[in-house]
Amino acid sequence: MGSHLKLLAKSELALDARREHRINANSFQQDALTTFNGWQYTCFYTHKDATSNALFVSLARRPIRDSLGSWETLTFEDYEQTADDGHNTISIGVCAGDGTIHVSFDHHCDPLRYRMSIPGVATKPEAHEWKTSLFSPTHNQLPGYTRTGQLGVEKLFLETTYPRFIRIDDDLLLSYRIGIAGAGSDHLFRYSSKDQSYSYVGQFLTGVNNNPYINGISYANGRIHVSGTYRGFVWYEGVDDPEARTHTVQAGPNGPENNHNVRKTPACLWTGIAKSSADFGSSSSM
Repeated sequence: MGSHLKLLAKSELALDARREHRINANSFQQDALTTFNGWQYTCFYTHKDATSNALFVSLARRPIRDSLGSWETLTFEDYEQTADDGHNTISIGVCAGDGTIHVSFDHHCDPLRYRMSIPGVATKPEAHEWKTSLFSPTHNQLPGYTRTGQLGVEKLFLETTYPRFIRIDDDLLLSYRIGIAGAGSDHLFRYSSKDQSYSYVGQFLTGVNNNPYINGISYANGRIHVSGTYRGFVWYEGVDDPEARTHTVQAGPNGPENNHNVRKTPACLWTGIAKSSADFGSSSSM
């Protein structure tokens, strides 16, 4: 007989978003729900009101250490999400070293949208009332990142899709794609709990007439592991127009019908980028 999962409890956070394309709880989010220090944190969109198309970013938390507690929810009403696009999900991450909570949201080849909490919110949750003032305004670049030129703000934060947070010991990784479907590459940043700022690790998956589609990124024993498929690129009229939004449609010409082969990137290959990107347990700087 096979294994069975037992449902312990069920809770409803909010009514789901009125969208043709699902924008809450998609399989590719990393993560929509995360657990740290005996608490759970989740992110989702809620409606501005009963008739508006606009959505707000909401975050909820609950204690789970001794028993399942009640959810507390906060909602950021200073940013409205309006695109009916299933790519534009929210991702949440927690940095163990300083207790900051990080959120990135509403992207499909769009400028970075990012918020983070003050330190200590996740390491001492009982000491912090769950309210929006714990978090920064929406930023279009990462805290502490000031480089210019080829690795500058103007290059790395303008075409964001699929942000992912990965906890690594006391720090936090952020990965996302830069570029359009079928012609993008994935980049990696590291948040330092000591400096409370981000540094650029590198471009770890490169698309040449294609781009990788990641299933997920995990970390264990000082190494990160990635699996996914790749998607071929089909040329179409207007692809070189920086103002065009044809690439944001939900199907074709560069849709999942062009996906090929499940692949896993062995952790050892990361040594080709930088020692510290393969061995996060070392003291190497990034």
